[in-house]
Amino acid sequence: MGLDTLLAALEREARLREERILDGARAQAAAILADAHARAGELDQRAAMVAGERETRSRERAAALARIATRHEALRIQDAMSEALLAALNEKFQRFMETPAYAPFAARLFELARRELGGEAAAKADPATARALSASLGISVEADPAIENGFVMTGAASRRFIRFSFALAISKFLRLADPSPLAPISRSVGHGL
Repeated sequence: MGLDTLLAALEREARLREERILDGARAQAAAILADAHARAGELDQRAAMVAGERETRSRERAAALARIATRHEALRIQDAMSEALLAALNEKFQRFMETPAYAPFAARLFELARRELGGEAAAKADPATARALSASLGISVEADPAIENGFVMTGAASRRFIRFSFALAISKFLRLADPSPLAPISRSVGHGL
């Protein structure tokens, strides 16, 4: 029994040792697997967070672009309304220029400009204004078709000049009156620009 017992004892010892090594390897594998699962979970959470942040930024960017597009469209509509308003006002002023009331109106503006320049001045005007000034003030003003709806006056004693035109006057009025001249109009028709 000596050798067989010894061999059996060695075999048992080897199996026990093998079991301990395998148990240790299994424990290590389980720990590695648990760590890998934990890291995979962290990476999944991080990926979900990054995707959420990307989606949020994408929605914010889309909303900002939509606001810009809406503002651009509102400004385009406001510009179109401004142009239509100016065209309508210009048409009314053209009709006013054909009435008898235009001559005293033009003469008053002409006299204000002449006083501003200190008296003597050379003047040019659009043909209708030149006729109105001639009729109202009894003076000769050079008709210049290049001048629209008004006159240009240059002081005799200075290099200063004054230019009056309906387009300049209405533009100045609209700028000074309200930065958004069409706001009351658009509110009255329900657009609220």
